[in-house]
Amino acid sequence: MLIPWSSLAFMALPLVGLGFIMSRWGFSIKPLGIASLRMVLQLLAVGYVLVFLFEAPNPWVSGAVFGVIVASSMNALSLFAERLVSELENHPFEVARNKAFNASLTLN
Repeated sequence: MLIPWSSLAFMALPLVGLGFIMSRWGFSIKPLGIASLRMVLQLLAVGYVLVFLFEAPNPWVSGAVFGVIVASSMNALSLFAERLVSELENHPFEVARNKAFNASLTLN
């Protein structure tokens, strides 16, 4: 089932509203445009991968993707734990937790 273009355009209205508010408050809307484009491209890529996985007759493909997801999750969790321990030496728990969480989600 394909989503009609009119529905997709309707779903972009919150982005237009947010862009308007950001410009009125003096913020640049360039990051919003870049983030929106990146989001759409990522969702399209994930959609194609999911269609491929659900149509794949070979269970090894699904198992391999599951393994990659588990490995990525464990990597992010270990980064969070290591950063939390180091941040707790200098900051209260709430600040350390937030810094560790942000560090585990970035690709630095």
